[in-house]
Amino acid sequence: MNLMIERAFMIALLLSVSGFVFCAIFLPFERLAYRWTSARTMATINTIALLSFVIPLYFVVSIKDGSEKAFREMHLLVYPENSGFDSFVFGVRERIHMEYFATIWLIGGIIFFLYYAWSYIRLLRVVRKSMFAVQEDIWHGIFCEIKGERRIADVRLVGCCNIATPCTIGVRKKYIAIPAYMLTGFDAEEIRFILAHEWYHVVHRDLLRKLLGLFLNCLNWFNPLYYLLRKNLSEWTEAACDEEVTRNFTKGQRRKYCELMIKILELEQSRYGEELCSVGFMGASINSYKSRMIKIMKRNSRNSRAGRTAVLAVALGILLFSNAVAKEADVPVNMLFSRNVKFAERGQFEVVKVDKIS
Repeated sequence: MNLMIERAFMIALLLSVSGFVFCAIFLPFERLAYRWTSARTMATINTIALLSFVIPLYFVVSIKDGSEKAFREMHLLVYPENSGFDSFVFGVRERIHMEYFATIWLIGGIIFFLYYAWSYIRLLRVVRKSMFAVQEDIWHGIFCEIKGERRIADVRLVGCCNIATPCTIGVRKKYIAIPAYMLTGFDAEEIRFILAHEWYHVVHRDLLRKLLGLFLNCLNWFNPLYYLLRKNLSEWTEAACDEEVTRNFTKGQRRKYCELMIKILELEQSRYGEELCSVGFMGASINSYKSRMIKIMKRNSRNSRAGRTAVLAVALGILLFSNAVAKEADVPVNMLFSRNVKFAERGQFEVVKVDKIS
């Protein structure tokens, strides 16, 4: 069991290397890539970036070349008298019990999983406990129109007294939940904006994407870059819904859509509390609002199928390259954290040529 935990921890560390390389290459050019593609494609690429932290493509090579079996069954030799990385490994392992890190990683992952599971169950209970069918003719009528245009089963419109912003929750049975205090004060066009935005969260399966990101967070809870990437993905999913809603809008309608965002922000300031397990109309920071409004007001005229295909191809190429880097890092990572490490002194082993081995 200890060996299985250790090997899983090694895979998580190497995938962190893969994810770091992917983000280091792609994120600096993210804005440039967006000029040639859509917000939805950028959300897809950020999902690929998250998966670079968990899809062990390099592991296939490790199994094929026998290195994974060797790491499990044999000892790595570290020569403390050598300069460079061997000396560094010896110094670190003399001072710190690196073999306990795998257990710490497992305990942290379990704690994060229990926290996210509890947050999701609590949110569902809170909404179901205080939800009610929206009877207002204008909300119900517009919702039925949108539902008729884009048929998806098991989607309900409900009001809720215990949420601060319009949001979508649920995986099997989906709910578009509107705060009770927001059911009045909007005209028909604003209501259509809100409901259309939430409907596209359902169409894009953004809640499932968010829950996947939270689950994968349990494996990467120690990596600050993962949290940054998860936040980035959340902002692109919101921008993707804005993009779909405003695709055929006039400049005046786009301006009104932005004004609606400000209006909702003002309404929820005294009530706001971001829920981990929902996707909603508003983001989580002032900068994200500004970024979304800029994207809404500026049409992305260069967006094309060729651009989307090219950017996705580059992203997949970076994913393969990042896994190749992770493969190259497998020996140093195992030297640092594996239990199967022996420190060799001068004279204990003799280096011989292959042709001398009988």
